[in-house]
Amino acid sequence: MGIGVLYGKRRLLEETPPLLRGGGMVEAVFERASSFDGTPGRFEAGTQNVAGAAGLAEAVRYLDRIGFDAVRAHERELTRALVSGLDSIPSVRLYGPGPNAETPRGGIVSFNVKGVGAAEVAHVLDRRGVAVRAGAHCAQPLLRHIGAEAVCRASIAAYTIMHDIDRFLEAVESSRNEAVALATSRML
Repeated sequence: MGIGVLYGKRRLLEETPPLLRGGGMVEAVFERASSFDGTPGRFEAGTQNVAGAAGLAEAVRYLDRIGFDAVRAHERELTRALVSGLDSIPSVRLYGPGPNAETPRGGIVSFNVKGVGAAEVAHVLDRRGVAVRAGAHCAQPLLRHIGAEAVCRASIAAYTIMHDIDRFLEAVESSRNEAVALATSRML
């Protein structure tokens, strides 16, 4: 189960048909037609994810206590450190604005280790307790444009700390040889 929020103008939401159908969201059911509750009930078919809703509510309260400006500043500081660190590793190919870019980047950083597939890099990092996502990230046209089949993607969030960035950079820097060996063994 997951949790999400659909936010929109009530008039447009009332005109939007429900994506899923199930108990708790119908007004009446007939042999050839059915009518649905009003908004928001029409979008809440089946058993609701109560634990997910409680978790989402607490996450919003937590972020509200910290303050979104503080979260943004924290993420920018860590993103700068991450980008700068990756940029200083000779075997890393960084995608997107570099460490001296005028435009601030978001907390998602894509990179590759030269000569090694993204999946192998992710596997080696995982063995070191570092999680990244590897693949096309539903952005194959963009990857073709930048000349990559897949990339590794690291993400920064409000709960990321500088120690996490340091551990990540150490793992990336020391992972190249192991990732090359892994890729070679998969070819045999």
